This record gives sequence, structure tokens and C-alpha cells, in this order.
Amino acid sequence: MSSQCFFCKQGAKNLATLSVNPPLTSKVYEDDTCYAILELEQSAWGYTLVILKEHKETILDENITSEQNDGFWKVVRKIGNVIKRKLGAENVYVCSLCDGVSHFHVHLIPRYKWTDEHKKRYIELFKDRDGERSVKLATAIGLIGGFWYIADTERNFHKTDFMKLPKDEQLRQLAKLAKELAEEISKCIH
Repeated sequence: MSSQCFFCKQGAKNLATLSVNPPLTSKVYEDDTCYAILELEQSAWGYTLVILKEHKETILDENITSEQNDGFWKVVRKIGNVIKRKLGAENVYVCSLCDGVSHFHVHLIPRYKWTDEHKKRYIELFKDRDGERSVKLATAIGLIGGFWYIADTERNFHKTDFMKLPKDEQLRQLAKLAKELAEEISKCIH
């Protein structure tokens, strides 16, 4: 445990004790190795963090045991599949950055069906780099996935319908979603 680390200070048990009605955090899973919570800033509905309990700075930490590694990734895969199935996401991006909070965790970011707005944004971002013909073909056949989507949704999270709701309503909806996801996750992990 690192006394300077947010995730160590606010581990799953402490996060649960901070809860009020509705809760300040929405835990969807916990075991001896890791826990998972819904991100408070839902740039994509169902955005979840899976956090290793023991303090390790990144996935590259050579002191992560095989048991921790195996257990962690098993949970990531199961939760990602629950998010995909339960919420109707077409894909779930798995990202490990660990430079905002230097404690190993991953972001599970659902990606739903491409909209005309997404396709327009993709063309806008990549036509100079890839050529207009290439990006129009990519959007026509749906090959527009990638990091740009995550960065764009993060940059514009405050514009989502969810983030425009009053804070108490956001927390109420997250608590409801957390309960639904936790029930589904418990069915497939245990």
C-alpha cells in the first residue's frame, strides 16, 4: 500500500464505507485480487474501472504474481463480456494507462453502434492523414474503431445526457446500474 495512492487510500472497503444513499461509488465486483467500480464520469454508459488491490504501479511491475495477473485478467474478461452483453455494446475497449493514478488498473469502455455523428467525426479527424477516399471507405464498412473514439468521448464527456443530469440523479442511476451489473457478474464469475 502506498500512502500517496488514491486507490490504496480509497480501496474497495473504504469506498463502500463512503457510500450514502445514493452511493458515492458504485462497486460492481470485488475479490481477494481486485475490485471494479463504475467510473463517475460516464463518457460511455457502463464505463468501469478494474483495480488491482495490492499497490503495483503498472502492468509492467515485475512483482505482480502469476496468481494476481491471472485472476485480474480473468475478471477483466468476465466483466467486459457482461458489459457487452447486458448493455448491448458492440465492443468494450480495455485500456491500461496508469499515469493519472499510478496504481495498476484498467478502464473498460463500452463502444456502442457507430452513429452518423461518429462517422462524420472520424472523417474530420483522419481525412488529412489517410485521405478522404480511404476514410469514406472505412466509415462505409464500419472500420473506424480505435483510440480516437476513447479520446473523443473523454474530451466530450460533459456533453453526454448522463453528465447533464443533476448529481443526485447521476448517482442514483449509477447505483442502479451497479446493482444490475453486480448481479450478472456474480453469476458468471462464481
